[in-house]
Amino acid sequence: MRYLMLSLGLLLGLQPALKAQNLEIPHNEVNYNLLNTILFESVEVGYEYFIDYDQSVGAKVLINDRRNFKKESEGSKYKTNSFQLNYTYYFGTNNPGSGIYVQPFVKYRFGSYQEKISDPESTFVERVKTDMNAFIIGAGLGYEWNFSNSFVMGPYLNFGRNFSNEVKARFSAYEIYGGFLFGYRF
Repeated sequence: MRYLMLSLGLLLGLQPALKAQNLEIPHNEVNYNLLNTILFESVEVGYEYFIDYDQSVGAKVLINDRRNFKKESEGSKYKTNSFQLNYTYYFGTNNPGSGIYVQPFVKYRFGSYQEKISDPESTFVERVKTDMNAFIIGAGLGYEWNFSNSFVMGPYLNFGRNFSNEVKARFSAYEIYGGFLFGYRF
């Protein structure tokens, strides 16, 4: 009985090491949202660190960040950037870090939005500037294809709520944005 218990204890103690040997996954991923660059002249670059085959933590930098897929029109200009921290849980079990995922996040946007408001009956033009500094909490849904644990790609859609009174007065408190990510794992 003593040897059976000792063998069982040894087997359970070695299980994490055996599991790690069988599941070799890259722990780092860099990604880029190509769709937003093409459509909105915005740059979104991200990094993820895999803490397990189906979980990661990450950070993103968004340059010329837009809200709600809004393009600049004549007389309006976004001068905003943001940082985002996120946790991702993948539901696909066949291929590490792939399939449908859920991604809660926190984001901080800073900068301004400027627009020209003109009176059609006169030549008066007013420039209105909105301070876009906002703390945003939200969640995203997406799908990611993993090719040989090296290249990844997939669409995503994020929903967020900002907590800036000035932004809520000019725009909605709720935001939606998304894109199509291309990434490399190493």
